Amino acid sequence: MKTKMKTKTGKTGWRAISPLIMFGLILLFVSYGISLVHVIRIRRNMGDIGVDDRIVIRLAHFLSEENVQSAFSKLAKDYEELHPDTRIVVQSVPQRAYQQWLNTQQIGGTTPDLFQLQARGDWTMASKFQEVLTSQVGQVNPYNVGTDLEGVPWRDTYTDGMEGGYFFSLLEFYGIPMTIESTRIFYNKDLFRRAAGSDRPPGNFGEWMEICAAIQAYGEGRDETIFPIAATRDYALLSGFNGFYVTAFTGGLAIPYDVNAGGGPTTQGTLWGFQTGTLDFDQERVRAAYDIQLELAENYQPGFMSDTADQARFLFIQGRAGMLLGNTYDLILFRDTARFDVGVFRIPLPDPDDPKYGRFVTGRIWEEPVTKFLFGLSKRSSHKEIALDFMKFATSLPNNEWFCRQLDWFPAIRGAETSDELQVFAPSGEGVSASLELVTGPDIGLYFDHNFLLFLGGHLSFDEFMDGLEEIWRTKGEEWLMVKRFAITRQEDISRERNLSRSRVRVLFEEAGEMNPGQTMGSGTAYQLGVQIVQAFFAHSFNYRQFIHPHIKDGTYQFPPHSLMPAELYPIPPPDHVLEEMLHRGGQK
Repeated sequence: MKTKMKTKTGKTGWRAISPLIMFGLILLFVSYGISLVHVIRIRRNMGDIGVDDRIVIRLAHFLSEENVQSAFSKLAKDYEELHPDTRIVVQSVPQRAYQQWLNTQQIGGTTPDLFQLQARGDWTMASKFQEVLTSQVGQVNPYNVGTDLEGVPWRDTYTDGMEGGYFFSLLEFYGIPMTIESTRIFYNKDLFRRAAGSDRPPGNFGEWMEICAAIQAYGEGRDETIFPIAATRDYALLSGFNGFYVTAFTGGLAIPYDVNAGGGPTTQGTLWGFQTGTLDFDQERVRAAYDIQLELAENYQPGFMSDTADQARFLFIQGRAGMLLGNTYDLILFRDTARFDVGVFRIPLPDPDDPKYGRFVTGRIWEEPVTKFLFGLSKRSSHKEIALDFMKFATSLPNNEWFCRQLDWFPAIRGAETSDELQVFAPSGEGVSASLELVTGPDIGLYFDHNFLLFLGGHLSFDEFMDGLEEIWRTKGEEWLMVKRFAITRQEDISRERNLSRSRVRVLFEEAGEMNPGQTMGSGTAYQLGVQIVQAFFAHSFNYRQFIHPHIKDGTYQFPPHSLMPAELYPIPPPDHVLEEMLHRGGQK
């Protein structure tokens, strides 16, 4: 016989629960309900839960500026008006958490249809999670109808031929760019006027240093800490001032070591110079390229080597630094947050008559107009064609022009107009493109990154810095060259075998005609069938001629293939054997 729970008060059942516990339970259920509604609302905004029967395309990026989100939302709305059955959901994820978030999405199979790429040429990410776009970029962009680019293949509508979206290691297009990124110096016009008497940007390096001295003196006179330049280790290294001045000062030295006539020195050329005794880094031009950076570093804030880009931006926005090296994306940030007029100028070079550096300057550096702000297409997208169609819409001439104008970015599409103010971001189409290759490979790069900062901080002399660099070039450069040769040779072989295989198929199936699945090859087979055969083999990683040619004999192959070939039909040499053979072939001297 069951008995009911009874308390000291004599109450039974649910009445036995104390008021405090009852309140806690009610609060728990209310909190759960609120959380559930919040999660549903977020997932609905992300497109995970449909609000109607429309197809949902999700696009993710990591730029947190409100204007970027607004511009994307406007493009999405305009596209939805043309395609009422489609809904575009734009999601912004903080940059610090973006890569981890994206990895989680990819592993979980919930990757957005379109997502911003952190870096161009990340072949591991591309090969696993991104769709190859090579066949798509050769098609005409239908949203250019009525413009000067009507009928032009999508790739050719870009100023750089869409090179920014081409991954050289994979020999395929994987990214869709939207803008051109340039590195420039931003400056506080108000501070320039107060400290130097004019907001005119410097015309040469000498004038630049005079303005830096004026800012330093202005801060000291007001008993304020104002740094002429806010710097970070990243912009001091190869991507910033160092890359600029080394190229401008050592361009002439690079010509004898351009052994491949490719417009710049190679690892082989640099090593050849060391081995023949015709090259060393202790030269006037190299020394001048680093002396000018020491002079420049005197105007940085203390501790810049450990400061992040955000910390440098904060100094500039606060008015505690007069200048900052940044890229195109920073302009809208500074204009929206800084309480002063912001100007932009190119990195200054010494004039030819500069008594200290003028005779070493080869010329202004050439800037390759490579497009950036890339988006990839997820392999797991359920609506690849629609997602690509939206990107064609966004990168059409009128829309790319409008999008970049809203954000003060430089457009990626040919013929897109921009304001006179943004012309300072236009890539320099003339200048020096080749300089000495001081850094290559992981070991040399690690040495350079660490010791260059010690050099700028006055803890290492130029001679000590260069002696160590030459030593690691001699000990590690040849090892890196062997690895590099193997990678290049292997990629060339794959490409060569692929082309030979296609040529072989073209010969075998050059007659016109149609083939139905299940038919065998004969005298009336079509080139179309040959392409299908090769694609079937490529899909299973049979990239080499030796794996393909023995199996495309007349009258013996049936399409589609019902199973993989037995392993004994395509003997693959063991990896060690392949590696040994390739290294031997690439290492011949």
